[in-house]
Amino acid sequence: MVTAKLNAVKMAKYTGDIPQNVNFALKASLVRDMLEVKDIDYETASSKKKMETVDIFDKAKKLTVLVECLH
Repeated sequence: MVTAKLNAVKMAKYTGDIPQNVNFALKASLVRDMLEVKDIDYETASSKKKMETVDIFDKAKKLTVLVECLH
């Protein structure tokens, strides 16, 4: 689960170069643990079907939601 993305503009100003593909993420197991502790229902599934990148993107876009954990 991606949790943050590096600010490319800010880094470019600082380093003189544009960083690419720099993201920060959590292990899925940590997310599952948080959902279970908060008693939030979720579903998992696996597939052996080969998918093209564009198909994965289209599917993920429909399933992507913002999850916030407030203290």
